[in-house]
Amino acid sequence: MKYDIIVCGDSFSCAPKNGNPKTGERDHYSQILQDQFGYKVLNLARGSMSNLGICFQIREAISIGCRYVTYHKTWSGRINLIVNQTFNVENGLKNFIYPFSGDESTYCKYVGHNSKIVTDRGVGTPDNNAGIFSTVWQGLDKNSTVNISKDQLQAIDAYLKHLFHEGLQDEVDSWMFQHWHQKILNAGITPIELTDTNFAEPMFNYYKTGKPENDPYHTDTETQVLMAQRINQIILEIKQ
Repeated sequence: MKYDIIVCGDSFSCAPKNGNPKTGERDHYSQILQDQFGYKVLNLARGSMSNLGICFQIREAISIGCRYVTYHKTWSGRINLIVNQTFNVENGLKNFIYPFSGDESTYCKYVGHNSKIVTDRGVGTPDNNAGIFSTVWQGLDKNSTVNISKDQLQAIDAYLKHLFHEGLQDEVDSWMFQHWHQKILNAGITPIELTDTNFAEPMFNYYKTGKPENDPYHTDTETQVLMAQRINQIILEIKQ
């Protein structure tokens, strides 16, 4: 088995390529699991990813193969902006743009890049011209990651005003995760869902306290260490 753990999610689980931007230390929970606990870890999480994108991460994790998949949901109000018509279900996660040069996941071979936005900031040679940009809707008019037309902005505004209902979308998203949770099990892999009511509670509760968001990963190092310890403990209990 190439990997012990594959991490899926958004910015809460996204590891920085060059370590903590404040200290340079590899102190994200996925990096601690690798460096201190000895697991082989692949991180597919990406900042601002939608629930649809996270489910594609899970799909990719199953295809790659591992012993454990960690995953969590995000807000249902994120959008999946179609920037071109290259989508092909067989391309899996390569359909989704991974543009952020600071994200560790941007540099792995399983994700998509958009050649038009790859620059000398460090993002590697693109594998394909990815067609989906999952992101938050706030601030899209000032977004510099992809070119967004006025028509697209108007369409997003109309969607949010007239077609989107958070409670309904959250329910639909829960169906997606139930489906892929079962797919993980069917593949003989152990799913480890991270929620604000289980052993991942410290990570999400730190954010809810309203503490300064200049901490990377929305938490402090102490919380990341605790997360790694808890995930390791869960795995040890599963093995017994």
